[in-house]
Amino acid sequence: MRLKQTVGSITLSSKAVLMGIIIFLTACNSYAIQPPESENKSLSQTSSLNSELLDKQAAIESEAVRLLKQMNDFMASQTQFSFQGEITSDEILPTGQKIQSISSVNGAIKRPDKFHVEIHEQDKDQDLYYNGKTVTLYGKRVKYYASIDAPSTIGETIQFLIDSVGIVVPMADLIGKYSHDVLMSDVESGFYVGLSEINGIECHHLAFRADETDWQIWIENSDTPSVRKFIITSKWITGAPQVTASYSDWNFDTNFSDKEFMFVAPEGVSKIEFMTVKTAN
Repeated sequence: MRLKQTVGSITLSSKAVLMGIIIFLTACNSYAIQPPESENKSLSQTSSLNSELLDKQAAIESEAVRLLKQMNDFMASQTQFSFQGEITSDEILPTGQKIQSISSVNGAIKRPDKFHVEIHEQDKDQDLYYNGKTVTLYGKRVKYYASIDAPSTIGETIQFLIDSVGIVVPMADLIGKYSHDVLMSDVESGFYVGLSEINGIECHHLAFRADETDWQIWIENSDTPSVRKFIITSKWITGAPQVTASYSDWNFDTNFSDKEFMFVAPEGVSKIEFMTVKTAN
């Protein structure tokens, strides 16, 4: 399931060193712990959850599944769209201290075979282009770029980048055409929490549990049921690090030119090669 890979890769991205835009995959600086004998016992000690919500976790509620599927069907029907997002990611140091990194993301999607994602972090600014034939990662600050031949669709390319060069497209699990299947592949329980507001927008709040992660999602309560917030908690890692993604400025009424997804190297920028996952290992 890509969800687990995404959690790990997003967490690692805060530690990865950009050496001319070559991305290395390294091990997490965190320590696994064994789950308690009873998850329900642990949950019952959490004052923020009442007994009614605890009872709901015994199975996957049909309403939670329906709303998630509704979001997936809506997103899958959109041929072009753009969004803005902010991602916060926890890193657990060997001392046990939790450090949070923040990145912002701007995305443009044109199905079936184009995307352009801009990533801004404290120590780097990157652009990721996919034009249906090649993927290019451009490091604006270091003035290097690397390109690699890619498959012919967005879905295939997202997985290809993970497997070959260790790149995780930001928010890939949610912008993919089959996000429902990916998200639900190892879910053990889930329920509908209720209505709440995210930045003034009324949303359906859903909560799910999988073997290694708990995750929550807020879906806009409108005729454009897009994702407004998403939290993943790695519950069996000391400190329970989280990745939180907040989404804004969804635009489903757009008409991108193909030029949006074509990288043209600026003057003074040098080309290098990607280091593959196999080579890095």
